[in-house]
Amino acid sequence: MATVSHAGFRCLVEDWGGCSLYFTEMIDAASHLAAGAYERWYSDASPCPDRVVYQVVGSQEDDLVAATASLANRDCAGIDFNMGCSAPRIFRHGAGIAWMADPAKAGRLATRLRMAVGGKSLSMKLRLGEEENQERLVALARVLEDAGADFLTLHPRVRSDSLSRPARWEWVTIVREAVKIPVVGNGDLDSFAALQARASHRPAGWMLGRRAVTAPWSFRYWTGRWFDPSFDFEVDLEQVCLRFQELLELHQPREFWVSRSRRFYAYFSRNLVFGNRWGARLQRHREYPNLVREALSYFEEHPGERRQRASALE
Repeated sequence: MATVSHAGFRCLVEDWGGCSLYFTEMIDAASHLAAGAYERWYSDASPCPDRVVYQVVGSQEDDLVAATASLANRDCAGIDFNMGCSAPRIFRHGAGIAWMADPAKAGRLATRLRMAVGGKSLSMKLRLGEEENQERLVALARVLEDAGADFLTLHPRVRSDSLSRPARWEWVTIVREAVKIPVVGNGDLDSFAALQARASHRPAGWMLGRRAVTAPWSFRYWTGRWFDPSFDFEVDLEQVCLRFQELLELHQPREFWVSRSRRFYAYFSRNLVFGNRWGARLQRHREYPNLVREALSYFEEHPGERRQRASALE
């Protein structure tokens, strides 16, 4: 989740009890090696380095290996190589999902990455590829397993799919049954009911993206609901906004405050009755103080929406 899963946002999730693993924003291998002006922010492993996985992306094998070795030498849980990003800009540069086109090449890189990470975990994020092709996807998964990957994460959409097309979770089952390493599922986990509906695919874990931004308390709520159907708690939405802004200012450079705030509220606004209109107004702001004032003004205008039960926000 570019511009979202930064250290400040991860700290917000941790306030609610956290999750098993946090994945950073994509760290461009070449930029990391060049020590760009903002790279130290991307490699901030707060709030709990032992549960933070650095996510690397790039098109050049040597750069990826060197950046992986550099990041793995830090205090972290491991490294994730993103072979699933389908953003056109990433794909055009031969990064992200472009690596899935050549399993042999991806396997050679994975072998080198395994050596570079040492004792840390190594994982790969995948999509289905250019098309639904079981033989090709399974072959790639097995190549990565043989190269030393500790686990795989599958977002079961092809490169050209928009998010409006449902994720095909049957592919999580296909890949899980083809390899011995764990396979984590990702995509369309937008409610506890959605998670329950996909439990039959028996993923080794669940990766949340957009849902975690919409409701940073989801990990706590869903874990509680899994063991106790009556589990619930109150969420003060205004306090969540205030805490987000506080953590953003602590963990991101001033130049990022507006873009990261707009990105957060694009998702968080889904919790509110008039959130679409409010969120649209926030996207127009270019000055950070005005954006924050606009964000908090919603709760002055609609005080009855400030405190809600987690179950009501599903």
